[in-house]
Amino acid sequence: SKHAMHGFFESLRQEVVSDGVKVTMVMPGPVNTSLISNLQGPGGRTVALDLSDEAKANLTTAAEAGNITVRACEEGLREVVFPEDLAQLVKLHTRNAEKAEKLVRKLYESMGTKELPQQAKL
Repeated sequence: SKHAMHGFFESLRQEVVSDGVKVTMVMPGPVNTSLISNLQGPGGRTVALDLSDEAKANLTTAAEAGNITVRACEEGLREVVFPEDLAQLVKLHTRNAEKAEKLVRKLYESMGTKELPQQAKL
């Protein structure tokens, strides 16, 4: 899906450049919000990342994510990736996609999730 988003933003960028509009693609890693506790898991199940308090404390905060995003737009950057370790992984992917994908698989396998009870559908 990220590849599709790159394509979309590149097309959008070309469409609006003559109007003086700049497009910044923001690619954040996990941000410490309630979203990490309400994810779409395998088979459509709702899952939450099972992170320790220490791991959550090391995530980018919503305020930090907002500041990074605003600064990138103000500076007219084409794209911004954060945190830095994710940015390094994206750079690795351009040089060695197989190695980067192996690291991502290993990361996902090491992340714990817990299934959440189904909520009543209205």
